[in-house]
Amino acid sequence: SGERLALTLPPFVWRKLAGHPVGWADFAAFEPELAALYDRIARNAFPKADGSGGEEAYPPEVFEDCIALDFTLSLGVPMRTVELVPGGARVGVTLENRGEFVRLAREARMR
Repeated sequence: SGERLALTLPPFVWRKLAGHPVGWADFAAFEPELAALYDRIARNAFPKADGSGGEEAYPPEVFEDCIALDFTLSLGVPMRTVELVPGGARVGVTLENRGEFVRLAREARMR
């Protein structure tokens, strides 16, 4: 129709659409809450439950109950579940494997 459409997209999206490389900082600017969650999981450092400020580390049993994640992500349009490892839906995120989960989740989000 020859009409121009003003489209405002975050830099992360524009860079991906244009085929330019994107980094984790680009994603973090696009999805700051999700990026912060991945950082907290990787460091096992969560806001104190009493609201006094600061952070606390969870012991293994509390970590697994509070995080309640497996090695899957919901990605794309339309949304689909992606396993980060074979059988990822049956692999829970634990204190021991949280680094691998965060690494794989970040890689998947960057694609």
